[in-house]
Amino acid sequence: IDSQLFSQSYQLFQPLIDQAYQEIAYPDSHFNDAFYAAITLLLDTPIITYPIELYSPSVMYLYKDPALENLNAAQKLLLRMGPDNLIKIKKKFREIQSELESNE
Repeated sequence: IDSQLFSQSYQLFQPLIDQAYQEIAYPDSHFNDAFYAAITLLLDTPIITYPIELYSPSVMYLYKDPALENLNAAQKLLLRMGPDNLIKIKKKFREIQSELESNE
C-alpha cells in the first residue's frame, strides 16, 4: 500500500466514509476517531520474538501468558503473523498515520 496515495484517497472519501459510519454506527461521531484509535491499538501490539506457548482447555487454543490472552482479537491476529511480519505491518501503520496527520 502506498501510504501517500492511501492518505489522499482517504481524505477524498472521508465525507462519504463519515456519512456511512454515522448511518451504521454512531450518529454523532466521526470515523476518523475510530480509525486513529484502531491504528493506535494495533501499534500497541507487542512484538514477541520467543515461542508463544498455547494450551487447549477445550476445542480452542488459548495463550498460556495471561498478558497475551488478554489482548483483543485484532492484536491476537497480528501476533499470529509472526514478529517479522508484525514489524512490517506496524511500520506501514506508522507511515499511514504520519501521512494522515500531515494532511490534516
